Formats: sequence, C-alpha cells, structure tokens
Amino acid sequence: MAEQYSNSFPMISEKNWWTIREKFKASLPSVVTPNYMKTLLTLSSDNSANSNVITPMRRLGLLDDDNKLSTPDEF
Repeated sequence: MAEQYSNSFPMISEKNWWTIREKFKASLPSVVTPNYMKTLLTLSSDNSANSNVITPMRRLGLLDDDNKLSTPDEF
C-alpha cells in the first residue's frame, strides 16, 4: 500500500535514534512493530510509535512496507 507523505524531511529525535541504533547493534528484530518501538522508547501509544518512529524509518528506506528492516542491497 502506497502512503502519502508530506514534503518535509523525515525526522526521528536524536535520543530515540541513538536508542534504536544501540538496540539494533545488539540484535536486529525480524519485524519492527509499533509495540516494539513503544516499549523500547517508552512512548505513550502505538500511534505515537507509528508517527514518530516507524513512518520516518520507512521514508528513510530503513523499513519496507511490512516493517521489516531493509537489506543493504535494497538501499
């Protein structure tokens, strides 16, 4: 399913980015779910995880449409 994005740059807070990066260096999840991000980053809701983390990661090409991590040859 194609998503419509605004013309702004995708942004993830610096604190969240480094937390995600450190966790992914330790072990990669098979799928990045809103609940996974909500728990990892202590976010208030799945909606917050989607809008503040998962959608920007998709726009950056780090996640595919199924929320699986992209492989280097997909970049």
